[in-house]
Amino acid sequence: HILMFKKILFASEFGPVSSNAERYAIDLARTSRASCHLIHVIEAIHLDDDQEVENLYTNLKARASFQFDKILERFREAEVSCDGHIEIGQRWRSILAAADEYDCDLIVLGTRRFDDHSRPYLGTTSHKIFMTSPVPLLVIPSVTTVAAPSRADTP
Repeated sequence: HILMFKKILFASEFGPVSSNAERYAIDLARTSRASCHLIHVIEAIHLDDDQEVENLYTNLKARASFQFDKILERFREAEVSCDGHIEIGQRWRSILAAADEYDCDLIVLGTRRFDDHSRPYLGTTSHKIFMTSPVPLLVIPSVTTVAAPSRADTP
């Protein structure tokens, strides 16, 4: 029995953590003949009506839109229907809300790999989504590894 998905939410942070997950999202969508919704979330800074923060968000969104368009183009080149949006908010909450709003039946996102001396910590975006998602979640390890801090970095 092959799992078939209709709408896949791909959450990207535009870095090496997401590049491997992007390939999986494209392949799954193509195999399942599913469409995709791409989301990029800029983490919110909670300050009351601060114009500098608003200017920062405007600049971050402008910079993100370039990367966003490149990802959308890669989906289209693979003949996968894909739309998406960039938003400001808490990453894990925004991703779950988008999965609900766009009727996604799978969430795909990347996560950092830790080396043998590092301890992954709870409370990451992928962990929060894993613990609360009402739809299946596919977490793809990045191709790069996060190294343990050096002794000089530890107290």
